[in-house]
Amino acid sequence: MMAYAVETVNNSTEILPGITVNIKRFSGRKKRCSADLGYFGDSGGLASSLMALDIIERNTDVVGVVGAQYSTTAKGPAEILSNNMIPYCSSTCGAPLTIPAYNGFGDQFNVLLKEWNIRQVGLVYSNTELGRGAASSFLDSMDRNNIAVVSQLQLNSYYSTNDLNYALFQLELTNARYVVVFGNGIFTGQFIQKFRAAGMMDSGERVLFISATPSIAFTSEDSADLLSGVIILQPKGNGDTPAGRRRTELLQQRYPDMPVTQMGLPMAFDCVLMMLMGFHRLVMKSGIDGEQLPSRKDMNFTLFQNLGYAGLYNDPMELDEFGDLKLGYIAYYYTGNYLNSTAFGEIDLNATRFTPLNDVKAVFFNGSTSPPWDGKTILQEFKPSETSKAIVYIFSLLGLFLCILSCWAISGTLPRKTRRGVLWQTYYIILGCALGYVYIILIRVEPSSRAICLLREGVLVSSFAIVFSNAIFKHALIAYIASRKVKLKNSREIVLFFWTMCAAAIVLEMVIFAFYAWKVKISIQATSADTGAFYFKQCVHMAPIPTTSLLLIAYNILLYVGLLITIFLQSRIPSIELNESSNLSIMAAIIPISYFISDSLSEHSKDPYLDFKVAICVFIAVTTTLFVTVGKKLLEVLAASIKNLQKKRIEGSRGFGSIPVRICVPRVMYQMKRANSWLHTEWRGGVCELNTCGPKTWLSFAGIQTDDVFVLSEMRVHLKQDTSVALSNKVCWIFVEFDSQQERTAFIDQLKPHC
Repeated sequence: MMAYAVETVNNSTEILPGITVNIKRFSGRKKRCSADLGYFGDSGGLASSLMALDIIERNTDVVGVVGAQYSTTAKGPAEILSNNMIPYCSSTCGAPLTIPAYNGFGDQFNVLLKEWNIRQVGLVYSNTELGRGAASSFLDSMDRNNIAVVSQLQLNSYYSTNDLNYALFQLELTNARYVVVFGNGIFTGQFIQKFRAAGMMDSGERVLFISATPSIAFTSEDSADLLSGVIILQPKGNGDTPAGRRRTELLQQRYPDMPVTQMGLPMAFDCVLMMLMGFHRLVMKSGIDGEQLPSRKDMNFTLFQNLGYAGLYNDPMELDEFGDLKLGYIAYYYTGNYLNSTAFGEIDLNATRFTPLNDVKAVFFNGSTSPPWDGKTILQEFKPSETSKAIVYIFSLLGLFLCILSCWAISGTLPRKTRRGVLWQTYYIILGCALGYVYIILIRVEPSSRAICLLREGVLVSSFAIVFSNAIFKHALIAYIASRKVKLKNSREIVLFFWTMCAAAIVLEMVIFAFYAWKVKISIQATSADTGAFYFKQCVHMAPIPTTSLLLIAYNILLYVGLLITIFLQSRIPSIELNESSNLSIMAAIIPISYFISDSLSEHSKDPYLDFKVAICVFIAVTTTLFVTVGKKLLEVLAASIKNLQKKRIEGSRGFGSIPVRICVPRVMYQMKRANSWLHTEWRGGVCELNTCGPKTWLSFAGIQTDDVFVLSEMRVHLKQDTSVALSNKVCWIFVEFDSQQERTAFIDQLKPHC
């Protein structure tokens, strides 16, 4: 057919007069095809791309290329040739893969849906360039025309039974009565079979739409009745034009052995004619001859626009601003008799009007000619109240302010000696908490894409990893140093080791999450609210759960166990200033509590305020963590600094004296128990004295290795039946042992005036 088109131009006095067009044949086959019968062409991928390079580099006399490649494989050679100023036309493209964002493709559906007064639909599409591109245009059109897409489901070309069951469940859950399917012929054919086999159309209340896939894959004529009730939209144009009929007669005379019903013949002829008519326009405009055409200058698709060509495939043949053929669409319904279909309406070129054909009505499943109802209610997209939005933003901004305030207090207001004692992990913990507050903001961002869903999870995982890893290794380092009774000679190497382990723990979490993000299947689902009047979008993880997801959960559990071990090590530190076991225990408790509360809320997936409630849980968990790991200690240091200033003011006016306790023995034995660590006790011995400093009286025990000093005004005396006395304050308990009741009584008498 292409050779016949070239013959037509060479015999014409109106197109390229005086110029002879020659044909070069390029094929991916080893065996050469007959020149007389032409070459329909295989849908090659790599071979056709290599041939495109060969044409550009070695065949410099080629000025245009006409092929017979399908949609996906035509795109690569088209881009290669076009970048080198060689126009390309394929006669067998069944889908507009080269159109940016499938411009206007979804508007064709909008016209028919509005004709039937349909206000809500479901969408299923394949995870391919064809499926994603068509779905993108469809969603854009539905959004502009206020038609709700209550369910969006992306499936792999070879989806599992679990994926299919989940898709059917979502369509049932969202009450999607009209379901649009995008994919190649195999994908749509298999989905229709399984959709019908699941009984989804038995009630006659559901309608399936498919488009851009004229070849539906069915295994036998018996199974083709499953197509009954399926609607298909196809580009207008079938070769039955006046010019097409005349050319067909001439073609049969020229090539009597060629089957005229072969697919793509009208389009092949039109491809060649339009290309050569464009070259004719260039010759007339530039005044060049045929020998100058191979210079490949001034070539672009505007040469082929508005040619006034009445084609075999369609009349007229016009290109839009993207270089694609302008076509209206025809709506068909499948009769259920093999692959036969009947046209019942036409959508104009600009997708603005639907026109019935010959008073034919669409026949749906069970023989009905009335469009089924589109659902129980017309769902409106849920819009959160301004108050809930404001609360979320206030929470997140308040948290970020607390993080900035903490960093400023540590670096700018603490005494220099105190600042030198602050480990860098403290700043990293503040950074992790700041990411937690950023996550709260992201919760209110509508999940319009898989990237936003993964961004949410990534920020939350990063926050957890940074806070927990730094809390673990910071306090483990303190516990390790405090457990040593001697000065560490290799302290720098030890600190570097703990910091390296902390960084490795964070990096490992990020690597696991990266693999998880690569493997996990996330779909943006429109879920109807509990009230039934609204729907809202959610990020939904589709089955099956990848192994990396389980690995990520296991690793986070391991970090939590590491925190529990750190708490145990901290509890053995005798120094009150270094012992952070109680604070870490609060952190270890609030995190799982918040998680389980959020998880229980997630079970009510139809709650439109679910994200708002989760944001509150996250705010409480992050703020509590920030307070117990940084804020509380910061307040203690600031309070101590204030007390030191007060002490300096009174040192000049008040003396310091010592009052020895008059007891029968110079030394006593006493047992200490920390209030935050009842498992850790010590017995000590020392000389007991009463000391005055300003308005306070102090009880001191002077031992060989250490001294213990307590403010008597803050102590309570607990008398016992034996020869011991118990003293307590908010921090610890002291049990003093005496040899006799007389020693015990003398000790108590001296303490009473000061306690």
